[in-house]
Amino acid sequence: MARCARRLGPRAQAYTTAATADDIDAVRGLLGVPQLTLYGLSYGTYLMPVYASRHPERVRSIVLSGAYPLAFDPLGRPGAQAVSLALHRVCERAKAAPAAVPGGPRPACDGERAVRDLATTASRLRARPLEVDVPLEGAGAPRRLRFTEGKLANLAYEAASRGVGADPTGPPGLLGELPHALDRFVDGDTGPLLRLVREEYASASGEDQAPYVAVVCNDYRKAWSADAPLPERWRQYRGALADARPGAFGAFSARGYLEGPTDGGDVCIGWPRENTARPQPTHPRMPDVPVLVLSGDLDANTPDAGGRLAARQFPDGRFLSVPNTGHVPELEPSGCVTGVSTRFIRTGRTGDTGCLRALPPVAVTPVRR
Repeated sequence: MARCARRLGPRAQAYTTAATADDIDAVRGLLGVPQLTLYGLSYGTYLMPVYASRHPERVRSIVLSGAYPLAFDPLGRPGAQAVSLALHRVCERAKAAPAAVPGGPRPACDGERAVRDLATTASRLRARPLEVDVPLEGAGAPRRLRFTEGKLANLAYEAASRGVGADPTGPPGLLGELPHALDRFVDGDTGPLLRLVREEYASASGEDQAPYVAVVCNDYRKAWSADAPLPERWRQYRGALADARPGAFGAFSARGYLEGPTDGGDVCIGWPRENTARPQPTHPRMPDVPVLVLSGDLDANTPDAGGRLAARQFPDGRFLSVPNTGHVPELEPSGCVTGVSTRFIRTGRTGDTGCLRALPPVAVTPVRR
């Protein structure tokens, strides 16, 4: 990241959310549109509040999905805790197929056990990472990957949140397979978990992340002062980790978990003070317009806790937790969530949201005991 900033030179300070928001408003002005309804997904839930704070008179209403607040936790602790919560929820809601078991269907997995298995797996990888050969599309020979606690964290909070609920009648996705894979790993069988690792990394996008991470390093809250020299930044960052309460990172260690995020932890710690924009204000004045915030209740990337805070940024913010969905709940196929959003955009009200309660649980690979 430090090399990236040096190559950008003075241009580095141009990669900001505020600049993008002002570009949006310039397009709005050229089109002659008096007001906009803002619809933000994922990072868009950071961008749209910035637009709203800079151009409040141009905003009619806002929908944010997969949301996090401007004043988010720079150590990402709500996401770490949400991994455990998601494992509990998928196990509580899923039933294995009926078998020759008195009483009919039995739970596919036990949430408490799944979280314990996650903690044990994280501890073992912290002590001894594994080497995994990952076939990459178009890359010829497989790439050797060092699978660490941090990569387990990324798998469990980011990758496992992606697309949850998008195919409820299909086979288990990554989140649904995790309890079984963790159980087998703890029992000495690494095969199921490493298969998930290979599948995830083999399908990874080659998209250039540099423009996004440049925005992150300019705008986002940090666990250190952007004005401090590098040694002092490291001291402040390590102090923030040391001050975190026990269990704040769920089943993970603080250092292990913070190795995982693409846009968090210490990724920006070497971003230079020179040619850097000032961090985005975290509590700007917001317009008093209707705002709907949606979070998937199985999303550890932008969990319910962040969605609630995102709604509270606005005088007229309302929050909906969407069961059995992950990051960006509009991906569920029934049309329930998009129907709620569409009604809100047209009327400023959510109307009847009863269909959310009917969204089916995700498929889970049974843990055999």
